Amino acid sequence: MKEFFSWLEYFEQYVEQTPNADCVVSQQSRITYKELYNRSRAFAGRLANGGFGGGKILFCRTSQTIEFVATYIATLMCGGVFVPVEKDFSLESLKDLLEVLGGCHTFVGKEGDENVCCEQFIYTKDVLTFDGQLEKVAQMSGDDVAQILFTTGTTGRFKGVQLTSTQLCQCPTLQPVFGYHQNTKLLLIGPLNHFGVLATGINAWTTGGCVYLSQGLTDLLGLFNALNDGVNAIYGTPSAFNILLTLCGEEITSFDKQLEFIKLGGEKCTESCQKTMLQSFPTTRLYIGYGSTESGLLTGYEYSKYGSSPDCVGIPFPNVKIFTLDEDGKVFDATKENPGRIVAITPYHMKGYANDQEKTNEVLKGIYAYTDDLGYIQDGLVHLTGRAGSTIISGGLKVSPYEIENLVQSFDGVKECVCVGKKDAMLGQVVAIYVSGQFEVQELQEFLLNRLESYKVPKYIYKQDVLKKNANAKIDRKYYSMEVNNG
Repeated sequence: MKEFFSWLEYFEQYVEQTPNADCVVSQQSRITYKELYNRSRAFAGRLANGGFGGGKILFCRTSQTIEFVATYIATLMCGGVFVPVEKDFSLESLKDLLEVLGGCHTFVGKEGDENVCCEQFIYTKDVLTFDGQLEKVAQMSGDDVAQILFTTGTTGRFKGVQLTSTQLCQCPTLQPVFGYHQNTKLLLIGPLNHFGVLATGINAWTTGGCVYLSQGLTDLLGLFNALNDGVNAIYGTPSAFNILLTLCGEEITSFDKQLEFIKLGGEKCTESCQKTMLQSFPTTRLYIGYGSTESGLLTGYEYSKYGSSPDCVGIPFPNVKIFTLDEDGKVFDATKENPGRIVAITPYHMKGYANDQEKTNEVLKGIYAYTDDLGYIQDGLVHLTGRAGSTIISGGLKVSPYEIENLVQSFDGVKECVCVGKKDAMLGQVVAIYVSGQFEVQELQEFLLNRLESYKVPKYIYKQDVLKKNANAKIDRKYYSMEVNNG
């Protein structure tokens, strides 16, 4: 009996069972399971004729299009390694990525990309135009690297996270957790080169559902067209929903009874955000997902069932075990007052960083996949208290930025905030916070003085019109940490 099934083999079941069902919808264009499979296989034949396959690397500019999905599937069919890159990356940035990987065989891109060093170049606009088909679809093993997603660390250096076929096969195990089914119509608000977005899309495809590709908050008309077309599930970041509810709250909440579930991921979801979502979507199942590209998907929390929480990210997913380690790397029972490093035993972690064993060894240690998060486990639920590198040490006492941010978010008029440590000659660090919204700084200061221990009260409150976001649309904590200490 075969022991390993790739997610593509789950997908192929619906090519046979429901060939004429919609599979992907993008900007009013749609394609069925059979059509997408045949178009992908035709493109895979074109790739193979050009010498691509067998672990070779294909670079592809990210786009929320059927062509992008077909390129992804065709790469897997050839047994190649799919590497999506930001749609607006400059050629210089692309050269940096190529340096990390040691080059690529095929590049699928736009006009102007022809100068990328590769053995074959193909325009994205031509992906669905090729005839013929791949003679034989490649058989994957669980340890095969299926794709590489690029992230940046605190140094700003690109790191290529190698995802295995096993890691992507976690997606079918989550079908019953979130309630995906054959009639799921899932709207993705986020780019497909982000692991959480891609994995959520695969969840739908491995149940025979349909995925709607959003152009993001720059195309609200397209978003509402998808909802009017029957979308019944959404994945997006908390920030995206905060913006949606601000810009068009009445319109978006009118779909509450149509929506079966909304899943938030990609960044921390504050208790304030959870409460707003509960009020806005009272009949919709609401989830938080937690994990990382390196560790895979780790936990989920249905806060519409169990209530909002400032730091709970839920129970571990099937086949995942979560532990907390002390500073010596030993398992211990962490608490809110004495949190530990969150680590996981999971078959769904990355294979490693491409061509960087030293960085790989910092994340994969023995049986554990290390996260950058601190937290504790209580009654089987995982709680996060902060990031290992962002914990503020003031006078020898630890301060969780998450705790301060959650409290500030609850103050009337506050829109967004980020808490960082500011260097201090006497205490080592003191608490500083950047806040956007309509409020009086003095009133916020008094509010915090009455609710926090003295060493946790922000010494500096910087009121901002808007907070700077990074490329992943998250508040750029690293930027504000540098600004407060170097400004």
